[in-house]
Amino acid sequence: MQKRLQATEMWFLRRILRISWVDRVTNEEVLTRARTKRTLMATIKSRKLKFLGHVMRRNGTKNLAIAGKIEGKRARGRQRQTYISNIKDWTGNSNANDVLHATYDRQRWKSMVVNALAQDT
Repeated sequence: MQKRLQATEMWFLRRILRISWVDRVTNEEVLTRARTKRTLMATIKSRKLKFLGHVMRRNGTKNLAIAGKIEGKRARGRQRQTYISNIKDWTGNSNANDVLHATYDRQRWKSMVVNALAQDT
């Protein structure tokens, strides 16, 4: 999914700069012409992590929907990427309960978010 988002970001920049898709212009050249860096994935990570911390500190159905498990059989084939699996991958923690409990301690959660975002740069 990350590659698709990066490709979409480059497509947006090419459209903004009016670079035709038949022109042979590298992505690095497009980034230098736009005087920017790739920021879409970092923005998505930041917002998802901050939103999780916000929702988990509240009591309600949103909290239950993120932390809850669904009973029943799983569908055939490759399983879809879940919200929690993204968070576990970005924070480097393989236990979902540890990640969810870390959101209640703001200082610990902020340090986990900063470390997850620092891995991109």
